[in-house]
Amino acid sequence: MMNILLVGLGGFFGAIARYLLGLAVSGLLSNDRFPFGVLLANLSGSYLIGLLWGIFSNNPNIDEKFTLFLIVGVLGGFTTFSSFSLDNLKLLIDGQILQAIMNMSLSLFGGILLAYLGFQSSKII
Repeated sequence: MMNILLVGLGGFFGAIARYLLGLAVSGLLSNDRFPFGVLLANLSGSYLIGLLWGIFSNNPNIDEKFTLFLIVGVLGGFTTFSSFSLDNLKLLIDGQILQAIMNMSLSLFGGILLAYLGFQSSKII
């Protein structure tokens, strides 16, 4: 039960961070046609997940509960596939095919690349 609460609490903080990032990005770019906020959350979250996974997997002293809170909870709530899916659906419905393909490609390949870079970064910390 404690693990469930830790993941839920982490998700609460991650979702708030994602929302605030989206507000900040939309305020800076004032472009509502492309979901830059969700893209940035997914890419930065992918890097952080790789980084933390690398650090935690090489340190047996880190409590599993802390890992659940940060990786599954906070970063799981921060990155978001459902918002990603909805943003792409809206782009496709609006006829913005190229923007949808660009967002899907950058999110998928950029996310995997940044998770890898985060993992590699953990080796030099």
